[in-house]
Amino acid sequence: MTIGRKANNAIRIENLAIIGHHAQLLTIFDESCREDLDSTNGTQVNGHNIKNHPLKLGDVIVNGKHGLRHENANSAADDETEKTVLTRPKS
Repeated sequence: MTIGRKANNAIRIENLAIIGHHAQLLTIFDESCREDLDSTNGTQVNGHNIKNHPLKLGDVIVNGKHGLRHENANSAADDETEKTVLTRPKS
């Protein structure tokens, strides 16, 4: 799943701090990883600049001024999909 400013991304963020294809989320079974796609402004996970980072429940991913919180719904018995929630970090 890609994140970026272009319309063909799974998660589209229209902001000049985000490049066309900014980052991607890779999920295999219950394991997810976040990879920056050589973006100009980079990517942060939990306040740290990253290139690649395995994700854990509740990790906060920041692209430009937009934050995503990683949630794994597999921990809930009634839902079998993964969720990523778009949030704005506090200024």
